[in-house]
Amino acid sequence: MRRLVVALALVGFVSLLSAQDEEEDPRIKRAVKRAVAWLKSQQKSDGHWEYNPDRPFKLDIVMYEGCTALALFALLKGGVDPDEDCIKKGFEYLEKHPPKHTYSVACYVLALDALYEARFKKRVKKKLEKKGRKSMTAVIDETYNPKKDVKKWAPKDLAKLKELIKWLVQHRTQRVWRYPPNGEDMSNTQYAVLALAVALRRGIPVPKEVFVKIAEYCTEAQEKDGPEVPWFPVPLADKPIKVLKKLEKKIEREIAKFTRAARRSKQEVTREDIKRLRTSVVRESADKVFRGEKKKMYARGWCYMFTEKNLQQFEWRLMITGAMTTSGIAALCVCKRALEGTPEWHRLKNKVEQGIRDGAAWIAHHFTVTGNPVGKLYPGGKNGKKPSRPAIHHFYFLYGLERSGILGLIPKFGKHDWFKEGAEHLLGCQNSDGHWDAGSYGTSGPVPDTCWAILFLKKATTPIVRVPRDVATGLAEWFKKKK
Repeated sequence: MRRLVVALALVGFVSLLSAQDEEEDPRIKRAVKRAVAWLKSQQKSDGHWEYNPDRPFKLDIVMYEGCTALALFALLKGGVDPDEDCIKKGFEYLEKHPPKHTYSVACYVLALDALYEARFKKRVKKKLEKKGRKSMTAVIDETYNPKKDVKKWAPKDLAKLKELIKWLVQHRTQRVWRYPPNGEDMSNTQYAVLALAVALRRGIPVPKEVFVKIAEYCTEAQEKDGPEVPWFPVPLADKPIKVLKKLEKKIEREIAKFTRAARRSKQEVTREDIKRLRTSVVRESADKVFRGEKKKMYARGWCYMFTEKNLQQFEWRLMITGAMTTSGIAALCVCKRALEGTPEWHRLKNKVEQGIRDGAAWIAHHFTVTGNPVGKLYPGGKNGKKPSRPAIHHFYFLYGLERSGILGLIPKFGKHDWFKEGAEHLLGCQNSDGHWDAGSYGTSGPVPDTCWAILFLKKATTPIVRVPRDVATGLAEWFKKKK
């Protein structure tokens, strides 16, 4: 259960509910604002959004309901009012056109989750405004508990959420997910897992065997070997989640304690006061988050479909890429969240944690934000074959980079600050009207590319453990101290 501590100061609206704890770069604010305006302009009269099914990744299935759900998710994370007409029309379209494919069902779950989080934030903002903007510090004596919040949902929306989660559980092809009629792939799987993470957070039951099979599939599908990579912290792999959760609570208590004391003193709370508080928390917390045994790391990634046998026709399915590797990292992080503390976890623990760690090592070893990085062809490894072409799905990869960084509590992949480098790239390649389009290296045109760019810049993924970003950036000082 989380106490929402809100400080109204020159630094703006600071909330533990948000994945962002530092001031947002004004350039990012402007870029997201322009992107949101462009994305709104692409909505069709009946409320849906469309992608290009022929460019550059040809799809045999038309999933406009999935594109609509993805757009709603991006707009809500981008700060659009949950009661705005474009949001209402989009959800009305989804009600009339129930999704029938994994991507679409999963994105619908993500959109519903984002809708009610946005409504909660809107209620909090109204309460703050009633208290008066002149107050430098305000404490809302309210908690944000997703499991309790879901009980306040409109009955039809809660029923829909449960229906969508049930659909995902029942429509696994074997262990995980794929387009009909059969097979298994990492891409469908990662979206399904992100939706199941919403179920975990909201208290919607999901059988443990679902996560066991996901973990078994992902660890089997990963490269079996790869080059050793210099150690760097991957906290969600390196430490038990329960330990990280205790640290999360301590950080919240420290900030709440400071805020209550400031209210009682009736003194003005300045930017420097907040900075001093956070600095003291950072110094103590960063060491606990990042300190640990320096376990060996090997660059081992994932491909789209490791069971593919037709290399000549479907080489792309066997290409080990950044997009699929971030999918594997995210899926295993959620599996650890679901299974830690259960009898099944004892058998899977080492493989899952090493899988997360080595997936992060692969990203560090192949790091780039200017495209979707490519390694070898599956089964890969040190002596694996090289693919004959580059990968597409550039912005799909960037959103995957955000997910794996947030879920894994990874501020840097090796020496690379993934958010800083990714944001700079996105700011530099945004089109004048606000959209993004990776062209022949994209996925399905500017609508999904723009959605993924917004989600990256807003750090839209809900973390498993919330550690303020300045604790994460305290990693640099931590390394200096240890040298």
